[in-house]
Amino acid sequence: ATWYAGGGEFRGTGGWTGSYSAYYALGLYQSSDNGESWTLMPNSIAGSPSSADAAFDFVARMAVNPVTGTLFVTNNFSGVYRADSQDLTASFPRVLGSLSAHQYSEVAAGPDGRLVATLSTLNTSGGQSAAGGVYLSEDDGLTWTEITPSTYPAVHQRTLIAIAPSNPDVAYLLTLVSQSLTTGEEDFRFHKINLTTGASEDRSANLPDYPGSRFHGARLYSFLNYAMVLGVKPDDEDFVVVGGIQLYRSTDGFATPIPTFDEASIGGYSAIQVIIDPVYADFYPNHYIDQHAVAFDPADPEVMWNGNDGGVFLTRNVSDDEVVWENTNGGGLNVAQAFTLFISEEAGDPRIATGLQDTGTSYIRDLRSDGGAAEFTPGERIFFNDGGFGYFGSQYVFASISNGRFSRLNYSNAEQTEIQSSTEAANGQGGPIGNALIELMPPGATGFKFYIHPLLIDPNDGQTAYYSDGGTGTITATMWRNPNLNAPNPIPNWQRLDNFALPSGYYYTTYGISRSSPPILYLGATNTFNAGPPRIFRLENANTATDGLEEVSIPNTPTGAFVHSIAVNPEDADELIVVLSNFNILGLYHSADGGQTYIAIEGNLAGTNNDGPSLRSASILPLTTFGDARSVYFVATSVGLFSTMELDGMNTVWTQEATEMTGNVIANHVVSRRSDGRVAVGTHGRGVFVGDVDPTTVANEFGSTTPTGFALAPAAPNPFRGSTRLSFTLPAPGHVSLTIYDVTGRRVAVLLDGVQQAAGTHRVDLEGQGLASGTYIVRLEAEAAGGEGRRFAETQQVTLIR
Repeated sequence: ATWYAGGGEFRGTGGWTGSYSAYYALGLYQSSDNGESWTLMPNSIAGSPSSADAAFDFVARMAVNPVTGTLFVTNNFSGVYRADSQDLTASFPRVLGSLSAHQYSEVAAGPDGRLVATLSTLNTSGGQSAAGGVYLSEDDGLTWTEITPSTYPAVHQRTLIAIAPSNPDVAYLLTLVSQSLTTGEEDFRFHKINLTTGASEDRSANLPDYPGSRFHGARLYSFLNYAMVLGVKPDDEDFVVVGGIQLYRSTDGFATPIPTFDEASIGGYSAIQVIIDPVYADFYPNHYIDQHAVAFDPADPEVMWNGNDGGVFLTRNVSDDEVVWENTNGGGLNVAQAFTLFISEEAGDPRIATGLQDTGTSYIRDLRSDGGAAEFTPGERIFFNDGGFGYFGSQYVFASISNGRFSRLNYSNAEQTEIQSSTEAANGQGGPIGNALIELMPPGATGFKFYIHPLLIDPNDGQTAYYSDGGTGTITATMWRNPNLNAPNPIPNWQRLDNFALPSGYYYTTYGISRSSPPILYLGATNTFNAGPPRIFRLENANTATDGLEEVSIPNTPTGAFVHSIAVNPEDADELIVVLSNFNILGLYHSADGGQTYIAIEGNLAGTNNDGPSLRSASILPLTTFGDARSVYFVATSVGLFSTMELDGMNTVWTQEATEMTGNVIANHVVSRRSDGRVAVGTHGRGVFVGDVDPTTVANEFGSTTPTGFALAPAAPNPFRGSTRLSFTLPAPGHVSLTIYDVTGRRVAVLLDGVQQAAGTHRVDLEGQGLASGTYIVRLEAEAAGGEGRRFAETQQVTLIR
């Protein structure tokens, strides 16, 4: 079967700052082997991968006509596009809508080949378009007829479509009109349409609406269509599922209201709570909130799949009074989006925790025995909302969530391997409540907070906390310190350090601290109004000082650059790495003298004209535990995790780690511990990965001696504009050919042609000059010299954009 895929996130995905940055796609992909391999469709590529300038930067919906096999695609710009063939080289003319006129558009194909599409009146500039509405095509999308119901709202945003598989005359529409500015409620409309007669019914009044908070499922609420689903059971045209935060069902197509919440709800929260506190939330058994997709199994109508903020879930009894869900987020499926993670400082400690987007703080234990298989406990949600920073203390676990809130949790066994979740603590379950779950924020810190707000627990004593406050009114941003978070009531211990107040427009965005006594604290500050360069500060005697803040900023950094991370060598308080996370700048700097001087070390990560990846986090791992005087330097980037053992300014060569595991997945946060060489990295979409430096093979692992096998590393950057670097390794001397083909199989460049190469790692640059925009195939062929008979061949795709 032929599969298609598109990407992009128009509404964006959240980051540490709380801003929602759009994620751009680059064209459409086709698979002819049921998703085993994918090829970029060349005529779907246009524009730049870093700006909204092409039809398929944001793909909203894809549908295949089951009668003709024709592919239809909608986007967040302009409407419906139709593939003119089923070949890889298909073109995509727009068949409905107008450029920039429709911020939201949807399309659905019925079992008889008829198509329904919806266009929002809301356009891409926030204004209104007159051409929005509902449209029908009966000739495979060549022409369209408007069938907008007379009761349809004149102004509307996103409208979902579901055509009943058992009766192709029946279509349902779920429409978000707007959000009321006075009450905060969302105005939803629900229509049933007969596609043959054009008759329609407005059933909006029968949508779920119960006493209590919209944030806990009392009524349909979607965060302005961020979480919004609609589906129809394959064998019953009246069995309809709708969702926002909560998931509901109706057995008569919402022809009548459903009397109670318990009758309507089949997922999300377990019950409506009038007082909202997501720290202590209870959920529908084995399910989660914020619904994004539903799909019925055509072979078994009782089976329904559901995608939400917690991952992918499956029920085999969707018609039963009590719907039972199975969590399918195992066996290789991982959708966790890690903002942060933290591990214990102690060698061999199995505890790992990660702050996740949408799903709180997840706690994991490493159950591997020496030399055993990789076995980890399933992630246990100990804190809800969006997870942030934390620390495994000697008495408590500290964890933060969005907007700067943080608390402490109890250990519930003597070994401190089990943790009482926030919900258990609130309900008196899972261990003694004691003095846990105290809200620990400084009571006077009422100013601006980043979404994932900076928080540091000093590892030197495990109880001193550093916390920033964005200020309010005429008060500028400053820092707070608490010397004893373990106290029965730690709140009075907070000290506001007004001598560390920042100039207007600046906020503290990250901390790094030495493992020394007394500790040295490094602070990164960013001007969020793009009105000044990033600033770095150093504070000696950080646990007691009330003045003495020294500025050690990096010269000549660009205005508005965001200080994302400061990594301090745990064995040398004067060695640090500063990470600036913006694209298209030099963002990686090293200092060996406490910030008195800096050297840019981005090296091969800088790309051409600084168009390399965005950098997110760094960590310095000294190898003295293994009798080695060197250190390993790690940096988490938007294209994976990289490391080096040799810093050489802009000649530094960074090598991608875990190419077969994390690969090019966005790496947001990396941490390491010197006591046993453990490294952990949190990724955006693939969860957390853990590695350990082996003292007997550390040189091999980090590329200073002969590799043990052939390998072709992922090209970086990819996609690329000017050039991209191709890296490969040879376990022995041999002859190497490196050839470039276009998607038709035509050879367009030969970089190496049977060239003798030594054992080791080699790098070759592919220059884009003379090549057209599009996808190319890189093929590496190598044969070991000396008649050893070892041969190797591997391919990968690279994309050139102009």
